[in-house]
Amino acid sequence: MENMESEPKNRSGCLTVMIVSWMVFSLPAAIMYFSNKYILIYNLLPRMPHSSMYSMGLFSLAQFVFAIAIFNWKKWGLYGFIILSSMTFILNVAWGIPFLYLISTIIGYVIMYFLLRPAWKYFE
Repeated sequence: MENMESEPKNRSGCLTVMIVSWMVFSLPAAIMYFSNKYILIYNLLPRMPHSSMYSMGLFSLAQFVFAIAIFNWKKWGLYGFIILSSMTFILNVAWGIPFLYLISTIIGYVIMYFLLRPAWKYFE
């Protein structure tokens, strides 16, 4: 039996902003992918298969769920986000997404890593 008080889980402001932005932007993205509004994306990325828009909609919904899990300190949310991000990155390379966008995505993952590293001890 431990008599130690558990340390309160503190989330940095930057990490909170990043997680909340994932939640805020992933749902409208999913709606856009599932509606007919994705034609703009299809015109910008002609190598992207038309049927993949529904996959991207599912990825956006999954990102929303994983962001909520990360916000609630669940390791499975972080693992899911890493797997989802890797799959999305591979698909973006296959679809010919511009190099600068790919680099900005990688920079986002690196920022996420450094924001989550000190908080890793809080994850269940």
